[in-house]
Amino acid sequence: MTGHFEALPLTIAAAAAAYSASVLLTHRSILTEKIARRGRHILHEYTVDPLDLVQAGQLMTRAPATLPGSMSVADALTFFRERGAYRSYPVVDDEGRLLGLVSRMDALRWQSGDVPNATLAETLSDISQPVAYPDSPSGVVADLIIESGIGRIPIVEPATRRVVGIVSRQDLLQARRAHRAAETQRSGYIGATAPAAPPVR
Repeated sequence: MTGHFEALPLTIAAAAAAYSASVLLTHRSILTEKIARRGRHILHEYTVDPLDLVQAGQLMTRAPATLPGSMSVADALTFFRERGAYRSYPVVDDEGRLLGLVSRMDALRWQSGDVPNATLAETLSDISQPVAYPDSPSGVVADLIIESGIGRIPIVEPATRRVVGIVSRQDLLQARRAHRAAETQRSGYIGATAPAAPPVR
């Protein structure tokens, strides 16, 4: 910038020394050091959560298994004992709209007490039922699972509340694993080394 090319070696050496000193003597980068000195300690560098880059519609299981709201509680108990493959199922009306979520824990609670002489639609309440939409970030779905303790979140159409999919903990873990594998593969290309020669037999 100054045209003094004779100062270039000293400038490069000074920059390298300053960077080395910052790496060795500080636990944070220069971008977060001032924030940490104000009392807001940042343990990690700025990163983007991979789940925020993927929409729920890309992860969800489409056309998931559901239970009709007209099913009786007694039939639901029999279903969970004999054919229930998942821990919970969305309960829908005749139009496929979400009424609530029935779980194996609900079935155990009903089994241990008096079985309600009613249908699932009459027994369940969707007041506190967390839902997400196809365009919701997967990170939002992960937050819903953590906050509610429910392992499967129904994905519904915003206008009709028709169930179009479901996202489980396993779906989120697979997405994170795929992102980690992609990052590992990219790192391998960046720092690629020649493969080791096979042993001589």
